[in-house]
Amino acid sequence: MSFLLDYFIEEPNIKKYVSKALEASFEGHSAVVVDEADLTKLKEELKKTEWKDAIHLNEIFFQLQKFRYYEQVIEQFVKKRIDLSVDTIILNASIFSGLIKRNSVLFNTNKSEMDFQDLAIFSSFLYPFSIISGGPGTGKTSSVAKLIYLLISQNHGLKITLTAQTGKAAARLKESLDES
Repeated sequence: MSFLLDYFIEEPNIKKYVSKALEASFEGHSAVVVDEADLTKLKEELKKTEWKDAIHLNEIFFQLQKFRYYEQVIEQFVKKRIDLSVDTIILNASIFSGLIKRNSVLFNTNKSEMDFQDLAIFSSFLYPFSIISGGPGTGKTSSVAKLIYLLISQNHGLKITLTAQTGKAAARLKESLDES
């Protein structure tokens, strides 16, 4: 990769920062945090180059402009999805309550403690956009499987999109859901 940077970027500091941004992206990060002095120096150097439009600078980080664009697209998508009326939330809660009663095998309603997996499923059912996260073995996949079952029981033609951070994680998710 460095030979490509050598070919396209003449300025050593710009090359260093673009290299850092690319390395960060390979590790799953979209931005690189830098100290104030380096950020000031980078701003000054960028003004003199054709790279000024390719790098987005913030008060504490920099990133390649394409990653900033991707973040903005995702941000707009999420904002559109989470803009719900109270009536819609109440209707979804009512539907969910009926589904739990009809599918008591999936949910243990006699628990005395809070079941955070069921809470994640409930929250995901109420709102049109959800992120279920947690460490290994916390029940993310089984929660998603229950949620998908409930959603499909409401709408047989429903199309669902699932994502995972890596191809390996996506394959594991698919394998787990196929088993469920």
